[in-house]
Amino acid sequence: MEAEQKAYPSVGEFAVDIALVDITDDGVPEALVYENLPTYCGSGGCTLDVYKKASGKWTNIYSTIVGGEVGLSNTLINGYLDLYLTVGGNNSVDRYSWNGSTYQFKEVMAVWDGTSFHLPQ
Repeated sequence: MEAEQKAYPSVGEFAVDIALVDITDDGVPEALVYENLPTYCGSGGCTLDVYKKASGKWTNIYSTIVGGEVGLSNTLINGYLDLYLTVGGNNSVDRYSWNGSTYQFKEVMAVWDGTSFHLPQ
């Protein structure tokens, strides 16, 4: 039994984090789902999915790999809040804006040098 326990990590090491946030300001919250699971994580981070609810059904509208941190702007662009993500282990916080059909990279907002964040040059 002890060998079996070593083969399978404890449940505490894995998680699916779900945040219900109205990122479209329409009164209906979207679901941001961070999947910290072995098949959804790699060297660049773990999967973040964004789901929108319409007609009683959840639909995935965006998926990416995130290094761990997720933030939201306080202003709408094309009807959606911007996402601030740490992506791919590049030690930066990147801004993603809605282009009408998906989120796309816009700009690097800050770079981590190991001790503090700096604005990109």
